[in-house]
Amino acid sequence: MRLFTAARTGGFTLLVAGSALLLACGGGASEGGSASESKSTGASSSASGGEGSVAVTLSEWAVKPASASVKAGKVDFKATNSGSTPHELVVVKTDVAHDKLEKNSSGIVDETKYKPLGRTKQLDGSKSEELELDVTAGKYVLLCNIAGHYDLGMHVAFTVN
Repeated sequence: MRLFTAARTGGFTLLVAGSALLLACGGGASEGGSASESKSTGASSSASGGEGSVAVTLSEWAVKPASASVKAGKVDFKATNSGSTPHELVVVKTDVAHDKLEKNSSGIVDETKYKPLGRTKQLDGSKSEELELDVTAGKYVLLCNIAGHYDLGMHVAFTVN
């Protein structure tokens, strides 16, 4: 019975790893097809096309884009929460270093100073959301702006060329 359980667990591990690989490589709807996605503030209405896509993994306590930069234009940020705590992806354009953003009295990044170009909803563990934005060349910060998460390291520099 142990051999059967080990084989079944190994198969499940391969299934999960394969799914993660597909997500990281931009698996999804084919061009011209429709993608099941949730659009948020700042998102455009087109589901396909654009200059590129970037898979972004959110976890305790990190924001990890698959790439540190992308070309200017329409970019599809594919955010996935691989942690167990709810997280969100917020995209801001700023020349301020990713770890030096000012916070407000609530302990979150001050969005009156760093206006988000877009954000996902709060994602529970293993949930995903696509956020399509039209970005111009410059420096950006990808962050989670749930109270306390920025201070715990959920921010990263991102460049648009």
